[in-house]
Amino acid sequence: MNLLLADLVLLAHIFFVLFVVMSLPLVWVGAAAGWRWVRHFGFRTLHLAAILIVSAEALAGIWCPLTILEDTLRGHDAGKSFIARWLHALLYYELPSWMFTATYVAFAVAVATKAFAVGASCPFVRAGVGAVSTQSMTNRYLGPAVLDAMARGLPPAAAIESALAGDEGRGIRQVHAVDRHGRTAAWTGDNCVMWCGSVSAGGISVAGNMLAGEATIADTLASWKANASLLMVDRLMLAMDAGEAAGGDRRGRQSAAMVMVSTEDFPDLNLRVDDHAEPLVELRRLLGIWKQEGLPRIGIAPSKSNPSGFTDLDAIEAGWRARGVDLRFRR
Repeated sequence: MNLLLADLVLLAHIFFVLFVVMSLPLVWVGAAAGWRWVRHFGFRTLHLAAILIVSAEALAGIWCPLTILEDTLRGHDAGKSFIARWLHALLYYELPSWMFTATYVAFAVAVATKAFAVGASCPFVRAGVGAVSTQSMTNRYLGPAVLDAMARGLPPAAAIESALAGDEGRGIRQVHAVDRHGRTAAWTGDNCVMWCGSVSAGGISVAGNMLAGEATIADTLASWKANASLLMVDRLMLAMDAGEAAGGDRRGRQSAAMVMVSTEDFPDLNLRVDDHAEPLVELRRLLGIWKQEGLPRIGIAPSKSNPSGFTDLDAIEAGWRARGVDLRFRR
């Protein structure tokens, strides 16, 4: 409750500062235009006091009662100014994650089954190439083989065909893929257990075997299409829930996974539920934690474009304090 109140105080403080900043040109215009209320002694006194408070806040750090109240609610002493803390948190923690979610191109796989640790066998993703899932009686070598073929320029159908060419067990394999151009392809072997099959649309492939029925993949795809405005991981989660509600794996539930890659050589998201009575419920819980703790780090972590990542110690500590974490780097 205290953290919620602290957030409300922080929000009020933001509006207070914005009011002061935005009112300055209004006062100047009003004075030039002869507006009487701008010249009123009471208004001018309040406005001057607000300017002094914001100026003191920027210079001294702890003069504003709102800052002291917020820090008290968060359980630590008042440190840097609200303005410095807010700008650091905004620029180095919020904006990078917002820019990532607004502009990135990513590939992802979400999967659930009545088998142990599906995340260790089925999903394969590669930045700039695509995504593959190997299913049914899984052959894990197919995932890298399909990705390698797509990286060479083969379309997904040809990539899957080439990967399966030397596999004597292709009749019991199910493989589907999406490439960087949004093209899809799926293979369901003749010996796969019913119900089995696949559906696809631009940039999305849904496939399954040992399912309760065709509605499982049909509803999964329908959910994906109906939630185009959401972040990819949220669309995937809702789609998986829709497939489960339509029957899911006819044998029951045990494990689930979600993997996503954007620009790096390793996944931005790699969540696994290896053994759980309600794997999708647990996967959703883990996804919520990742959105709070993992997603904001994407914009500041070491990357190909910025090999060192963000290393401003003061700004990192400001972000910690904004979240109520009392940690300090050694100096």
